[in-house]
Amino acid sequence: KRRVQIIIFPPADDLKAVLKVYEKIRASGDEFDRAARQQANPALAASGGHIKPISRHLPAQEKIVEQRAFQMQPGEVSDVLKTQQGYVVM
Repeated sequence: KRRVQIIIFPPADDLKAVLKVYEKIRASGDEFDRAARQQANPALAASGGHIKPISRHLPAQEKIVEQRAFQMQPGEVSDVLKTQQGYVVM
């Protein structure tokens, strides 16, 4: 299992706006926490983007998140991932 923090940008969000936030996150780790607390999903915002540990064998629509989570090193920030839920950064 992998523990991750996640930010989900709704599908309606403009990719340019998502990339702007992403670049700030890449420049400063503190920015991830701030962005995670400001995301649209209230439950994720309240937890600072912390979700239950990700395990293998997630549903097909979440495979990209699972695969990237298991490729990442501690403290690493993922690329912007396009999912059915919207854009995701871990």
